[in-house]
Parts: sequence; C-alpha cells; structure tokens
Amino acid sequence: MEETPRSAPGPASGFVALPAADFANLRLTYDHLRWTLIGLPILLFCVTLTIGLWKALTTGPWKDSFPSSISAYYSGSSRDVFVGVMIAIAACLIAYRGTTALEEFSLNMAGFFAVFVALIPTTLESVMKQLRDLGERPVGGFSAADYGWSLRITVFWVVIICAVLAFLTLRRSHRTAEMFARGGWGRRFMVAAVLLTAVFLALLVWQLYFAGSAAYVELDGLGGPAKLHNYAAIVMILLLAVAVWSHAYPDRAAKGDPTAEPHDPDLLYLYKWIFLAMTVGVVLVGVLVRLLTPDHWVLAIEWWEIGCFAFFWFVETRRAARRRRKLGQASAAPAIEGSPTVQAAPMVTL
Repeated sequence: MEETPRSAPGPASGFVALPAADFANLRLTYDHLRWTLIGLPILLFCVTLTIGLWKALTTGPWKDSFPSSISAYYSGSSRDVFVGVMIAIAACLIAYRGTTALEEFSLNMAGFFAVFVALIPTTLESVMKQLRDLGERPVGGFSAADYGWSLRITVFWVVIICAVLAFLTLRRSHRTAEMFARGGWGRRFMVAAVLLTAVFLALLVWQLYFAGSAAYVELDGLGGPAKLHNYAAIVMILLLAVAVWSHAYPDRAAKGDPTAEPHDPDLLYLYKWIFLAMTVGVVLVGVLVRLLTPDHWVLAIEWWEIGCFAFFWFVETRRAARRRRKLGQASAAPAIEGSPTVQAAPMVTL
C-alpha cells in the first residue's frame, strides 16, 4: 500500500511546498512582466524619436517634426504604436502585484487611467469637428456619429471589465481592505485616489452619454487644458510617483503591512532622488524647456516623468530579481523527504 506523504509546511509556519519547476516558472514570468514594462516605453520612445528625426531630415524644420505632447501621437502616423503601447502598459500595471499594498493599489489605478489615456484622443474635439464638417460618411471611413458611438461602446465595456477585475481582486486579496483599515498614509491616499476616479468617471459618463448626441462627443472635461485625456494622464503620472514614493519611504508606505518585502537600505537614497526628480525636478525641466522651445515643454515633461519611472523600474527589477534568485537558492533543499521535485520556499509576494 502506498504511503501517504506528510503534509507540507503551511502558511502558518512561513513556508509553502512548491515544485521546483513551478517556482522557476513563476520567477521567470514575474521577471518577464517587469522587463516588458521597461521595454514598452522604450519602444514608444525609439519609434517616435526615429520618426521625428526622419521628418526633420526629409521635410524639416526641426521644431515642426515633433508633436507638442506624447498624446499628440494619437493623431499622427504613430497612432497605432501609441495606443498599443499604452494598452499594454495598462495591462502590465494591473497584472503586477506590488511589493506593498500601497504600491499595488497605486499601480492598479495607474493602469486604469492609462487605458483612457490611450482611448481618448487629446485632439478629440478637432477630430469630431472635421468629421462633422464632412457631412457624410466617406467611402471606407466613418462619420462623427460612428466615432461617437464607437467611443460609447468601447468605454462602456472597458468600465465593466475594470469593475469585474476590481471585484475579483478585492474578493481574492484583502490587502487593499487591510491597508484602509490600518489608516495613515494608505487610507488618505486611497480616499484621494477614489475621489479623483469618481470625478473622472462622473464627467466621462455625463459627457459621453448624456451631454449631447454621439456626433458631438468631445470629452472636454472641465474645459481648456482640463480635458478628460489630460486629466487621466496627470492622475496616471501622480499615481506612478506614489509607487516610487512607496519604495523611497518604505517604513511609512508599508506601516503595518504584513505582506511587505524587506527593503534594500542601499537603494533608499536613489529612490528618494527619483521621487524628487518626478515632483520638484519636473517643474524645473518644464520651465527650462518652455524657455528654449515653447511648443514642446509638455512633451519634455511627459518624457521626463516616464524616463524617471522607467529608470526606477529598471533598478527595482534588478533588485527584485536578485532577491528571488537568493530565495530560490536558499530553498533548494527538498521540503518532503524522498520528493526531490518539491522545495520549501519562503512565502514571498509575487
């Protein structure tokens, strides 16, 4: 009669039984997710920079070869790259499980707003006006009403899917609820983020479905520079800055969080400098670039913020990879005698 194997160590003892191959696959999948999130903005930067240089060399002048902002690529030849990269970044941010509950919540929210940065053009008002001026649907094209209804349908299903994902996340993980219960910075941040999201969704629903017919959908938000596209982009960048802050000040960000990973003291100063660059530094960059080239200061600010976050993500990705390799090496001994395919790995946040 075959002997029943003994129970593997459970969460109460701080260990779980995990097949060695599964542990390696999880680690590789996690690493690939993080590196993908670095490669995507690099792809967008390389494509848009190369196209801008090519235009400058072939048609010129230089100042007209680059758009006024990253979002302006939506109306140009790089539209497919811009939209595809933003949607992919949103998916990675939502799929990633943060080191702390605060980081996870901020990245999930950033992913939510990244979707709308991709779907809502910054030039929607002028696009809709041009389509209305055509009067009728061109051959193989679409009318203003067609575009308006497309936005209505797309946004409806995006919100539904995001709501389902949020429900499943809250149901399967208690990190967010526990962070709110602990109070402090986590609760204040959650309340602020939820209020910003509620205002955004209220404006979005009103202007998309009730403010007028589909042919007059413009999503101008509060008017002027406070368009819904700009609203989503600014909030997304603020949320990414909070994610960096959670690593720069881990004791405050992870206060009372039992799932938080140990931080690396050697990197705290670097993360603080990156956070400073994303907050105070971006103002200085914006002022300087506006003095040099007034039409491109928004583009410079956006790339500065993305570059700072990508650099932080690169450094943190290498640190996390080193830590997981050490965990894998330390847990190489079999958890169950006679079962070489099973290893006991310390419980970590993946």
